[in-house]
Amino acid sequence: AAFSAGMWTALLDAHYTAVLGLLFLTAFVTAQMRYMRTGRASDMRAAIVLAAAVLMTHADTAVILALAMLAFAIVWWIGWRSHPRLRLVGATLAIPAGAVLAVAPWAATLWPLIAAGIRSPYTVDPSHWRLMVLYHAVVWPLAAVAGVLVWGRRRAWAIAMAVWFALVIELSVPGGMDR
Repeated sequence: AAFSAGMWTALLDAHYTAVLGLLFLTAFVTAQMRYMRTGRASDMRAAIVLAAAVLMTHADTAVILALAMLAFAIVWWIGWRSHPRLRLVGATLAIPAGAVLAVAPWAATLWPLIAAGIRSPYTVDPSHWRLMVLYHAVVWPLAAVAGVLVWGRRRAWAIAMAVWFALVIELSVPGGMDR
């Protein structure tokens, strides 16, 4: 079974891309924080390339990155007065826009496949509702509340955690963004 095509496609589909996405995400956060600290163009270019790599390797990690960028953008613009405005614009607008522009040609080549209607081979089973409710309506919202409580002493981090908590609730419980 270890040499079967199904086993290797599951490995490459689920785990390899997730690990690469996490690797690129960690490197992106490091590059972006270096850019915020130093303001060097090389750090900005590295952050753009790494954010584009996240977009290309793992879509779920890209969604997590987008939610985190939204929360951090709010924190940087409201809470951190010590950074020059040009760095804030670079970190919150230029880096994400650069990443999107970098992957645009690749995404354009994939558009015919996406427009054709890709269907998942996995079936939705109503018996999984307990597990879904446990994780999406209990575990992750509690983790978000814990983050708000732990970092609540610092105003900027409390704002980031509150935004993240609202996004977790929106995406996991009512699913309003899915419509």
